[in-house]
Amino acid sequence: MTEPAFASPRRNYFYATIAAAAGLYFIAVGAGLLPIPGGPSNLHGPLWVLLCAGGVFSWPASR
Repeated sequence: MTEPAFASPRRNYFYATIAAAAGLYFIAVGAGLLPIPGGPSNLHGPLWVLLCAGGVFSWPASR
């Protein structure tokens, strides 16, 4: 069997940037800085859930 190929550091930075952008978007919506897509009636949970989801997406990108 062949060894798995690892991603280059440049590709890792690219994916980390995408994850951080998604996390920052969730944090901004959860903090009320951006409007909720579809309006408040489209939200089926508390805003702190969005803050936690944003933290999960942005935390690995900052390591």
